[in-house]
Amino acid sequence: MLRNNLAIKKTIFARYAVETEPGIWIIIKKKAENPELIYNLEVEKEINLYLPDVSSEDEIAKNLDFLPEGPVYFIDVRGLGESMPEEKKNFFSAYGYDFMIDRFFYMFGESYLGKRTYDVLSVIELFQSKGCEKIVLYGDGQGAIIGLFVSLFSNKVESVFLKKLPESFYALASAKSTNIPSACLPHGILKITDIPEIIEILRKEKNVSLS
Repeated sequence: MLRNNLAIKKTIFARYAVETEPGIWIIIKKKAENPELIYNLEVEKEINLYLPDVSSEDEIAKNLDFLPEGPVYFIDVRGLGESMPEEKKNFFSAYGYDFMIDRFFYMFGESYLGKRTYDVLSVIELFQSKGCEKIVLYGDGQGAIIGLFVSLFSNKVESVFLKKLPESFYALASAKSTNIPSACLPHGILKITDIPEIIEILRKEKNVSLS
């Protein structure tokens, strides 16, 4: 657990750091139903898990009055939220730090989106080791794209709600310009599949809602 918690409208969110790779720390925020019991990460059997567009703190402030009943967790994957490499106002600039980091991953034959997906899957594995059996996943914007792949690879995600998920990667590739960061565009994906096909696969095993 991290020393400083987050308080929004008198609601306390405990902050935890999880090392998913050497030197890579992912921040988890959990709505504290009982602030006296937040010093150890206790995970319930059924949880709600949010993947924000940019920042979990923004997501909490925006949705605080509409959070579902039951345990609620938020994840800031690497390069988003508390580990953003630049100010929010510059995050979506065409050739900012997020783009540069994504291109470095590409040059080394890796995927920034893949690593972010790995971050969430690693946290889910931690939750599972602590007794979690069922996850309802919420993804917004960039979080929706990450959530799409997390839901595909994790059998613990039983229901998934994806907000502002692009229609398809093909449509993004065909557009003259897009405000979707390059880190959200998996290299070579169209040789394998696209978003509509992934959604079709997910719906055979999970509850999927798009908005």
